[in-house]
Amino acid sequence: MDWLLERTVHRGMVGTSVGSESFSDLDITDDVALLAEMLSLLVLALEIMDEEARPLGLTIKTKIQTMLDPAPAGNQVIINGHSVKVVESFPYLVSLIHYTGDSAPEIKRRVSITRDCMMALDRNIWRSRISVGTKFRLCNSYILPIFLYGAETWAVTATAAKTFDALDQWCLRRIQNIHWTERITNNEVRSRTQQPLLCDAVRSRRLRFFGHICRVDPSQNHSRALYASTILVFPSTGGEDPAGRDRPGYELSRMVYGHSIWVWRQLNGVLRTEQLGRHSWKRLRR
Repeated sequence: MDWLLERTVHRGMVGTSVGSESFSDLDITDDVALLAEMLSLLVLALEIMDEEARPLGLTIKTKIQTMLDPAPAGNQVIINGHSVKVVESFPYLVSLIHYTGDSAPEIKRRVSITRDCMMALDRNIWRSRISVGTKFRLCNSYILPIFLYGAETWAVTATAAKTFDALDQWCLRRIQNIHWTERITNNEVRSRTQQPLLCDAVRSRRLRFFGHICRVDPSQNHSRALYASTILVFPSTGGEDPAGRDRPGYELSRMVYGHSIWVWRQLNGVLRTEQLGRHSWKRLRR
């Protein structure tokens, strides 16, 4: 696969830039994402990949996603006689990738899947005579991982945090068989369970992932992309938006990182200069 990608990138001249860094493709096992800044270049690259893959006995199955606003969803392009759809979103490595780059569609999808799994166990587990402690252990082992899959890369906004809280309370009340007519406050429900906040679980995973990115070799793609994006959005202002100015980059940083770029840049600097190890960063993020 690496040989095939190298041939495709060399002949197709694909790639996109983030600040001063350029990226041509993302791949894991047999899943490949080619990156291009023009649709015509992407179509050319896909034709080259199809030509290079045929002698190897490989068949290319693909979809095209654009980052245009609005995305020309429903359109089709022809690649070596095959029709390829242009889509707004598609699942990649079990996570939903939306053309806007927003995490809201994936979060909504995860909430729906989690609710379906909870309801599937309603009669045999949650409404059974199993002890409440055992029920919560089952929930933490089998339900929460479903929701938290890929949470490390989510852009957590205030709306997303409210969604987390709503799902969290719904699960707690369902496990304890608390009906909404009983008029029990959310604080009392949580005090009965001693369960950590779902927002805290998401935040912990995001910080753990951020620490991992900062500790890796700076030549790695994910480390390059994070650093280049911080320089691109705020090259000299220190990360805070001047009062009274509409700065799209500031809103972008809030959407992508959940905090201002300045905060992430400072953490990045601490991890790189102080050379904090995994265990030191674990104590710090707590």
